[in-house]
Amino acid sequence: MKIVCALAALLVLTACSVRPAHTQVEVHETAPDRWRVTIHHLETSTTFVFPQSRRPFRTTRWSIVEPRDARWQEIGGLDAIVADKPFTQIVVDFFSDFSLLEKDYRLNVPFTDGSRLLYTGHLRTRRPEQSSTPAHDFTFRTYPDRPIRILDQWGVGRLRWEAAADETYVYFGPISPESTPRMTLIVDPGLPEWIEEQMRDLIPHQIDYFANKSGGELPFQPLIVVSYGGPRGSGRTFSAGGLQGMLEIGISGDQWMPKTRDAERYWFRHLAHEIFHLWGAQANRHAEEAEWLSEGSAEYASLLVALDEGVFDALAVNQFIVDAANACIARLGSTPLRESLGPGQSRNVYTCGVVSQKIVDAAARRTGSDIWQVWRRTYQASRPYTTAHFVEAVRGITGDTQTAEFIEELAVNGLSGDAAVRLTERLRASGMNVSLASGEIRLD
Repeated sequence: MKIVCALAALLVLTACSVRPAHTQVEVHETAPDRWRVTIHHLETSTTFVFPQSRRPFRTTRWSIVEPRDARWQEIGGLDAIVADKPFTQIVVDFFSDFSLLEKDYRLNVPFTDGSRLLYTGHLRTRRPEQSSTPAHDFTFRTYPDRPIRILDQWGVGRLRWEAAADETYVYFGPISPESTPRMTLIVDPGLPEWIEEQMRDLIPHQIDYFANKSGGELPFQPLIVVSYGGPRGSGRTFSAGGLQGMLEIGISGDQWMPKTRDAERYWFRHLAHEIFHLWGAQANRHAEEAEWLSEGSAEYASLLVALDEGVFDALAVNQFIVDAANACIARLGSTPLRESLGPGQSRNVYTCGVVSQKIVDAAARRTGSDIWQVWRRTYQASRPYTTAHFVEAVRGITGDTQTAEFIEELAVNGLSGDAAVRLTERLRASGMNVSLASGEIRLD
């Protein structure tokens, strides 16, 4: 009897040892801009949700192949696949989707040579009752065979990725990466010539600047991917997504084609914002409620490097702050800044965020320090930083209780009542020559 039990136990252990430990995802690029995704779950359910996206988008764009009786449904603001009987496997088809998603990652990113990026985070699933999403392992295939790259891994035609983190962009295409001691670049060959010429020097220069100011090198060599959606559409668009170990940047629009002062300033500052995120959002992670601080500090850091490099002058920086302050007053209201993540509110984390950093920087400089010292104390790789960590750093470095309390109130309670008056007073205390007229702050 003991022998039988021992043998049974051995068989169980053997079965467990070969059973996949993670949700398995097979991604097949079946034709140009056509994708089939097969998701194998370890457990059955009548419902699986896609928890990554902040906005549902799949129900009208993705076709369910399996289960055959399944249908799309929105559950708790999330896309879900629901069937009458329990199932373990999902198969969906979709075309490349280059739509911009508010405060979220695009599913696909186009290149002028036909290369594509695919965001793995939008392919993750879990049962509705699960509080966290299980780990996923991915296998990618292309037809015809072409190179596939994920961070520092690559293959031709097929690539398996056992994800340490389930969110990244996968590159499908023939562009050869360019490696330097500090980064790896994948550059769209169709970029406007002036951007392509300067970016190979500009990106390393900005990385050097932030490494020096932040007091430390990045603990990883980032993969930076820059794509160009072409001149279609009027104006100038810039989108970006930062993921652990990589940075995705995409531009499009006819206003990128001529090299103008406005275009150069726009490119420099937006690029600097994203490069700073390598420190403020990757090397050091923020709690979800501190997204306002991550975005506000990146906005302000981009102004500081633009000022130091002569791309902006002091007047342009001050006007940027005043414009942001007026937008903050107009839109934030009594919504706590740390809760400004919903539709129509996400711009607050940039506008109110950058103003808050200006106010803190001025308070720190009065004591012989600066905002970089405040950020250094706030950021710690050992834990995600929070609003409370930042307020504590402000109080500790500046000794300015009023400034610390104002920043805390802005984050926790928002602006209400005499908001314009109070914000004007804080900017004046920061050394800015401003006045208030008809509820609007003006630079004198």
